[in-house]
Amino acid sequence: YWVIQQAGYDIQALQNAELAIKHISVNLSFRQFQDSYLCRTIQRIIEKGNIDTSILEFELTESALFNNELHVRQGIEELHKLGINFSLDDFGTGYSSFSLLQKLPISSLKIDRSFISDVNENSDNREIVKALIYLARSLNKEIIAEGVETPAQLNFLASYGCDQAQGYLYSKPVPFEQFVELMQQPATSAEVC
Repeated sequence: YWVIQQAGYDIQALQNAELAIKHISVNLSFRQFQDSYLCRTIQRIIEKGNIDTSILEFELTESALFNNELHVRQGIEELHKLGINFSLDDFGTGYSSFSLLQKLPISSLKIDRSFISDVNENSDNREIVKALIYLARSLNKEIIAEGVETPAQLNFLASYGCDQAQGYLYSKPVPFEQFVELMQQPATSAEVC
């Protein structure tokens, strides 16, 4: 809950600095959905902190979706009514149910870094990544590649229509103040791709 509250502060700080940001993501695990007060507590944090829920996003793993599916699904739908977006993290490594992907308000799928790390050298991973991008597009979901470290990986992803990329190519994890400084710098050619 502290992380969600801090994300709210960070969203406000970025907006006050007039920095445009699409989403700030917070991981939610299967265990957190076991808390029957999860949705009510998050709603109180949002209301108290006046958090812009159009920017707040929760990342779920595939395993979170398939443990007590009904309970998790109800929680996701309740939080979505507050305006919160959801992404499915590590996509392609678990047991995704395509019917569940259609039913849940998940706006984006994140391709696991294990497929990206050698996408230019491994033909199987190339085909998997292309298929995941195509699948996301077919389901009207945004597709994000995790673990992008080289321009060659980014160029491959861009050539097949991957919407976004994240990874060390852009930056290693940094404290919030340093992140704000990075956001204030002019875009590089890697960011334009």
